[in-house]
Amino acid sequence: MGGSRAAAAGGVGSRGGRAAAATDADSIVTSIQTRVWRSLKKGHTYESPFDESDAFLRSHVLEKVDMAVLYTDLVGSTAMTLEMSEERVASIISSFVHEMSYVVRQYNGYVLKFVGDAVIAYFDGTNDALMAADRAVECAKSMIRAVDEGINPLLNQYDYPDLSAKIGIDSGKVLVVR
Repeated sequence: MGGSRAAAAGGVGSRGGRAAAATDADSIVTSIQTRVWRSLKKGHTYESPFDESDAFLRSHVLEKVDMAVLYTDLVGSTAMTLEMSEERVASIISSFVHEMSYVVRQYNGYVLKFVGDAVIAYFDGTNDALMAADRAVECAKSMIRAVDEGINPLLNQYDYPDLSAKIGIDSGKVLVVR
């Protein structure tokens, strides 16, 4: 049930004057493993990824903005809810959405929201629409690697099932409405 493997690539531009986040795939996997292990052992609390997104959207209300939108969804979560305890399902979904959000932020993306076990994110293409699409694609590749090499090995140690994700990307001009 594991996802397909993909290698993540390197460089990204900066966002809002902020230095570009590191996108070294090995560092991302190591960081994810630390947090997921802590979450499984101690019930780690994650920080909210929504404040920067809200500020960006508020600054572009009623503007058409080039962006790439990424949607990632945990495969098989409905079956998990029927087969596993609520605590284990909650642990899996919480770890998945927050770790996918972490990967988004490493590629200078914004997390719009969580919808159950899905993460909707976007990448600002105001200065370069192609770069935004490229960051979204590289982010998706890193998400797959994060699940395969970061999350699944730890879940396996605690007798959880392997996770996999479906990821879709679209790009173009978006009218920001709040």
